[in-house]
Amino acid sequence: MNSLLQLNFIPAQYWNTSLSNFKLIDKGKPLPKDANFFILWSTSDSSEVELIDKINYIFPNVPVDRLRTCKINLAFPLDDHFFQIQDTIGKIMPIPPGINLLYQLQILESNNRSLTFYSNSIKTYAFLTKL
Repeated sequence: MNSLLQLNFIPAQYWNTSLSNFKLIDKGKPLPKDANFFILWSTSDSSEVELIDKINYIFPNVPVDRLRTCKINLAFPLDDHFFQIQDTIGKIMPIPPGINLLYQLQILESNNRSLTFYSNSIKTYAFLTKL
């Protein structure tokens, strides 16, 4: 369990395109076409089982069995001008629980509680909700 979990905001405009190669792995109702969500994933995990184990280890209060599993293409920077596209397995986290998780991470990360640190995902979400 040496790599960190990542939490990224996925807008409906991206996952509904063919470029994203988005697929739900588990059975269930399809997502609404206008749904935005967070995806919880790790670059080192090649299977859903490894991802579930890591989430349970790091966030024991997150109900992993209730989160939908998906595959989606994500871009990783190789340098300033090139990105690698990689098919990634992740767990879909709805916006409200994702925000709660981000707020918990912010408090845990900050040694000085008077300073506020936000991840890029929460900044993106805040920007999009103000539009």
